[in-house]
Amino acid sequence: MRSVGSTRDVARRDLPWGMALLAVAGALVTVFMNTVVNPIGGASGLFGAAIDVEVYQAGAAHLWSGESVYDGPVLVTSTMQMMFTYPPFAAVLFSPLAALPYLGVILAAYLGNVILLAALVGVCLRLLRFRTSSAFWCFTLAAAVALLTLEPVRSTFALGQINILLVLLVVADIGRRGGRLRGVGVGIAAGLKLTPLIFVVYLLLTRQWRTAATAVTTFVATVLVGFLVLPVDAWHYWTGTGLDAQRIGVVDATSNQSVKGYLSQLLRFFDATGYRDATTGIFVAPAWMWVPAAAAVAALGLWAAWAAHRRGVDLLAVAIVGMVGCAASPFAWGHHWVWVVPLVIVAVDYAWTVGPNRPWVWVVPAVIVAATFMWWFRPASGHGFDFGVFMLPRPADAGRLQSATIVVAAGCYPILLTATAIVTLWWARSRPAESRRRSAPIR
Repeated sequence: MRSVGSTRDVARRDLPWGMALLAVAGALVTVFMNTVVNPIGGASGLFGAAIDVEVYQAGAAHLWSGESVYDGPVLVTSTMQMMFTYPPFAAVLFSPLAALPYLGVILAAYLGNVILLAALVGVCLRLLRFRTSSAFWCFTLAAAVALLTLEPVRSTFALGQINILLVLLVVADIGRRGGRLRGVGVGIAAGLKLTPLIFVVYLLLTRQWRTAATAVTTFVATVLVGFLVLPVDAWHYWTGTGLDAQRIGVVDATSNQSVKGYLSQLLRFFDATGYRDATTGIFVAPAWMWVPAAAAVAALGLWAAWAAHRRGVDLLAVAIVGMVGCAASPFAWGHHWVWVVPLVIVAVDYAWTVGPNRPWVWVVPAVIVAATFMWWFRPASGHGFDFGVFMLPRPADAGRLQSATIVVAAGCYPILLTATAIVTLWWARSRPAESRRRSAPIR
C-alpha cells in the first residue's frame, strides 16, 4: 500500500535551468568571498582551523588508550582546552580517526563534508520531487558551493563539524514517507548529538507512531553500545557530566544561538547584574525566564511543522523541527543551525514556482540568506574575522538605533525560526490538508 504523499503518488518535475543558474551565481559569490574578502589561506580562511575534528580524534584516542573521555579536556592547545561533549556512541563511531595522521583527519573532514553537503542538496531536491537531469546535477554541485556563504554551513565546514551528517541522516530518513526502517536515521543522529531527539516529539504529534518507536529504539541501542564499550564514561555522561551546557561553551557567548543564550546575551548587554555569576562573571538567564520562552518558541515551531506536514511539505517540516531543537537547547552554536539548508532550498523552489505571479515571495529566501549569510566582523584582537550577523560588535556606548540592531542581531537565528513558523502557518491557512488532495504536487 502506498504511503500518502510518497514520491510514488506524484509525478516528478523537471528542475528549471533558471534555478540551476541561480545556484551557479551563488557559487561565484562563494568564490569571491573566499578569495577577495577573506582569502582561504588567511587567519580565518575556509580551511583555517578544523579544530572540532581534532577533538573527535582526541576523544577516539582517549577511548583506545583507556583514558576518561569526559573527566577533563581531551585536546589542549596553547589557547584553549577542548572538552568532548558528544554521547559515548559518538566516541565509538569516531574511534577509526585515532588511527589516522593529522593530515588524514583534516582531509577526511573537508572531503567528507563536501560530499555530505552535495548529497544533502540532492536528497532535498528528490524530496521536492525533481527528477534527475543535467539541471538537477548542475544545481546540486553549484548549490553545495554556494551554501558555503551561509554561516552555519561555512562554520561547520571550516571547523570539521558533523552537523551536515546529522541533517542528512534525518532528512533522508523522515523527509520521505514509508519504509520499514524509517526512524533509524533519527535514532542514530540522536545517538551522535542529543538535539535530534526533538524529532520524536514531531513524529508523535503527526501520529507517525511506528517511525517514532523505531527512532526511540535505535537511540536506546546507541546508548547501550556506549555502555558496552565505555561503561564508566557512559555512566558519567548520562548521570550529568556530559549534559552540563557549560562544558559546551559560555552561556552568554555571542555565538550561543539558543533561546537561553539569546536571553543571557541580553542580560549582559543591558548589564542586568542581578543575573551575573559572582565567580565567573557570566550572565545566565534563570530557568523561570528562559524555559517558558523556549517552550513557547518550540510550541510555535512544532505547530508550524505539523501544518507543513499536513500540507505534504515534509522537507519544510523537518527543517523547522531541526531549528526548534537548536532554539530549545541550552546551548546552540551558530553552526548547529545547518537546518537552514533544506529551509532555503524549499524557499527558493517555492519562490521560483509562484514568483512569476507573486514576485514578492522572493523576500522569503532573501531574508533567510541575509539572516544566515557569512557577514564578517573584525574581532577585538584584530586577527581574522568573526562570521555571522550575531557577531555584530557591541560597544558599551551604543545609541538607541545601534542597541535595537544589536538586540535583533544577538538572537537572529531564534528570531528566524519564529518568523519561519509564522509565515508557514500563514501559508498553510490557504492550503487544504493533504488528506483532501492526495495526489497534489508540492508547491
